Amino acid sequence: VAHFDLPSEQVVVIYLAPSNLFRRIDRSVAVRQLEHRYGEVRRYVLGFASAEPRKNARNLIEAYSHLRVALQAKYPLVLVCTHASAESRLALQAEDLGIKQRVILIEQPSDEDLLLLYNAASLFVFPSLEEGFGLPPLEAMACGTPVIASNTSSMPEVLGDAALLVSPTDIRALASAMNDVLTSPHLSDQLAERGLQRSRMFSWERTARETLTVYERVAAGTAR
Repeated sequence: VAHFDLPSEQVVVIYLAPSNLFRRIDRSVAVRQLEHRYGEVRRYVLGFASAEPRKNARNLIEAYSHLRVALQAKYPLVLVCTHASAESRLALQAEDLGIKQRVILIEQPSDEDLLLLYNAASLFVFPSLEEGFGLPPLEAMACGTPVIASNTSSMPEVLGDAALLVSPTDIRALASAMNDVLTSPHLSDQLAERGLQRSRMFSWERTARETLTVYERVAAGTAR
């Protein structure tokens, strides 16, 4: 609308949805299966990292380093690396911050392993600088995991009040939000329940149905 001077009524927004694979499963089952693949990690903060700077993994690691040592020891940081090239850079940053032993990098897990990682996590943190939609937070919500995400681009619209939204460039605010969720079972449970309810608002059936409706309107000449 802003860049092409289009009337807003000519624009139809159709949301994406998390895959049906991502769902809540027994946490103890997820933990046991992860132990066979990656070693013993029973509680942790989960995040994503890639070669794209917009995913903002560096700020997540720095914010995590501001948590109390006792909290870090209780909840290590597990980063799913979607690009192998990011691993060495992030490992070096963790070492420089003195938290290398509490940061675990997992390279390109399968979707089945990602399901386990979401379900076993105590918290999912997604401080992306910019997203076109932002599927990972919804995937985590569908698994019953509390979510902290950025207050930028599409994420407030997609996540609503089901996540804690913070500035992705405010390290202390990000650390404070993590501390709040990890030290408050009530807040954690509240976010988990809100996230489950929010994730159910999105489905690929709805996406397909709404897309078909637009095609039908165009074909019938009623789209404006």
